[in-house]
Amino acid sequence: MTKEWYWKRISKGDYNIDNENYNGGPYVPIFVPETQQNGKIIKKRVWVKRDVNQLLDMVTAVPTSIRPRMRPKPNVACEGEEADVSSDPEEVIVADTSSTADRTPSTYQGEFLEGCPILKRNPNTKEDYEQLNLCLVNIKKAIKKKAIELRDKDPSLDERLSTFKAMYLALNPLEQRFAALSLTAHGEAGILSSFGQEEMMAIMKVIDNRVAKAKTHRTDKVNELDIILEPSQFSPYNSNNSGWKNSLNASQNHKWTKRSLNAYIEYQHAQMKPVPEVDQLTFFHANFSNPAWSRKANEQVVSFDGQVPDGGMLKYGRE
Repeated sequence: MTKEWYWKRISKGDYNIDNENYNGGPYVPIFVPETQQNGKIIKKRVWVKRDVNQLLDMVTAVPTSIRPRMRPKPNVACEGEEADVSSDPEEVIVADTSSTADRTPSTYQGEFLEGCPILKRNPNTKEDYEQLNLCLVNIKKAIKKKAIELRDKDPSLDERLSTFKAMYLALNPLEQRFAALSLTAHGEAGILSSFGQEEMMAIMKVIDNRVAKAKTHRTDKVNELDIILEPSQFSPYNSNNSGWKNSLNASQNHKWTKRSLNAYIEYQHAQMKPVPEVDQLTFFHANFSNPAWSRKANEQVVSFDGQVPDGGMLKYGRE
């Protein structure tokens, strides 16, 4: 059976997702009932490749995440292949159980990189700009350093994959959120930097809405990094795009970096309208393209403090 067949059975309620053992990643554990020769019904666990659009549209109980595979890759059912299930019904393939610390600024008390304790302040103000700038500089340094360490340990890792894993391993949860929002805004809308911060804030809102959607549907094991690193969702991180590297290597004085930091500050204060539509934005695309998935979304004009994103290159959609 194909992965689509499994997702249809899940959407009908025939199969259940093993949410307790799913902590993000490209493969989702599913309980499949099986009747033995003695008539006893048991549950086998099948790992099925995730499809982000199917998850958003059909199976909203699963987060749209892409945590690095910090566990051995299980046998999985991929498109066009039969599912390979455990020969022992009692065997459990343990999922990644790494900590999902509280990312609320008022409660997180872990260690920070230099300059990054400012992230605990909610909301940030313009007076925090220099500390946020220092924080971003040290975040970039920490990611690069950890990525090199990972490649030294495992030469099979390329620069891109080692960098994505380093984002999780080198940063605490608040730093991960800050990096995800600022670097993605830089990569997606830096080219629109002559038009103000609204375009960048709209992209940040799309990221937050996707996180909120995942959390609403019975899971807290998803964060902003999971969302931006989902394959084929945010173009700077695609395998054929070097935008992630450009954002990571951009100097602190680059105009796109400055604008992304200002957008991050303004985003925390902005009055976003219309409500509730602005809280349903989950898509954006260039206005000169017409991707197939855009037909599933309702185009929505939004504003931040009364200003409509005027870059003229992006359209936003809600479900």
